Amino acid sequence: MGEFHVDGLGVVRHCERVRAGAFDLYRGELEGVAVAIKVKGRGFPKDNAYVAEHSVVFSRLYSAIGYAGRFAERAPGEELLAHEAERIRATAGTWNHAVLAAGPVRSREGEPGVFGLVMPWHPGPTLAELSRREQRQLLPRMMISLWKSLAAAAHGDLHGSNIILAPERDRFVLIDPAVFLVDHDLHASGDSHSRCSFTTHPRYYPLLPPYYQPRARLRDAPR
Repeated sequence: MGEFHVDGLGVVRHCERVRAGAFDLYRGELEGVAVAIKVKGRGFPKDNAYVAEHSVVFSRLYSAIGYAGRFAERAPGEELLAHEAERIRATAGTWNHAVLAAGPVRSREGEPGVFGLVMPWHPGPTLAELSRREQRQLLPRMMISLWKSLAAAAHGDLHGSNIILAPERDRFVLIDPAVFLVDHDLHASGDSHSRCSFTTHPRYYPLLPPYYQPRARLRDAPR
């Protein structure tokens, strides 16, 4: 058990890590109320960080278009968490989820800390954890509310593990939306470079086109 100091909220006490991987998830108490803290984990580079790059180079003697995709050694985990906070806030409560804070989380006061999300802790199982029989009973009752939730804000990574059911089974919460970042640089020379970072997992990797190279490889383009 430990504690985290969160700017603007105070001290989250009795913190215990409940999930480790690309992002670590902690459960703690803020003034007696259970909260969740999500930070980039040690497993982030290996678990699900994917970066796709597109480069266009023009000159009088040479032109090339390159594409590359890879699981990144250095991926912008903090930026992805910040984008997740924006996605959740944009739902305006339709997912029954919220962000209490998005910023530095410190194990001790005065330390630089790491970027993290502080959110309500939602008790109850995920839809994926229920038996098939209970899923079949609940899904028809959920459909209208689920439709309204997704119409208000697209999720992008919806599956049973991202839907939490209240213990009374009278409401559900959508968590962990898909997040991605796109950076585009255009230079006066006409060269351009785009970088798209998003989260995935090796088991989903066959669904992604890792290398699309119609003319030249990215590594062969002049630097």
